[in-house]
Amino acid sequence: KPAVPVCVCDFPATVQARAMGTVVGEYATSASFTVTIEGQRYTFTANSSYRIVPAGIIATTREYTRSYGAANPNFYVVLEGFLGKDDEASVVQTRPTASCTADRMSPVGEYAITLSGGELKDPNYTWDYRPSVLRVNEARLMVMADDATRRQGEANPAFTFHCSGFVNGEDESVFTS
Repeated sequence: KPAVPVCVCDFPATVQARAMGTVVGEYATSASFTVTIEGQRYTFTANSSYRIVPAGIIATTREYTRSYGAANPNFYVVLEGFLGKDDEASVVQTRPTASCTADRMSPVGEYAITLSGGELKDPNYTWDYRPSVLRVNEARLMVMADDATRRQGEANPAFTFHCSGFVNGEDESVFTS
């Protein structure tokens, strides 16, 4: 494509530059101009380079919470960072997935939700994965006192209770006292 004047000075000189690249990569460019002063022509040239780097598509998921013994929730991946008229349909071939090492048997604590995979069909973008957290909280037990009776004037009987809500095949043997 022929160079198009980008600047015309007050004196008889024209600056021209090549069309700039628009795809990720390294580019060399030069600008030159010619000036005629008192019948003498002077040509000036400046060489430079520039680099276009991919824009990051941020892939993340929110923080999640669940109880010990429960299944992990479905982690929804959010994509952000599209530029101009670009959108998910024009840039993303396949979405990344979120996963977590925690399972039903994982003890109470925090576990990283990591993102991976995903394929982009536009070389002007790259993935920027942002991990999140799954919090595993204690399972709730229902402790109920058993009914008891006594006659007036007698000592109280030994009180007993029963529990429900155990998970992962556990029972009262998990109690320390």
